[in-house]
Amino acid sequence: MPNVIAGALIGAATNGWGGVLAGSALAWPLVYCVYAGVEDAPRLAAMAGKLGSSAKAYGVEFGTASLTALPTASVVHLVRSVLT
Repeated sequence: MPNVIAGALIGAATNGWGGVLAGSALAWPLVYCVYAGVEDAPRLAAMAGKLGSSAKAYGVEFGTASLTALPTASVVHLVRSVLT
């Protein structure tokens, strides 16, 4: 759910498509990985055990964050662009 909220906020706050792409596909996933490492450490450790390494677990978190936030930000930005 935080990825959807972040995507909506990024889409509403940026003025160009470059900001949508940079914010939702690069910046937010990095922030989310730090958040997951601090707040969801037990879940991330369990995932790392299943995947074989913590790098893979962080890769899954990064991919999930970007693949959730990017479409949400794109839709919100597109709607905002059409309505204004």
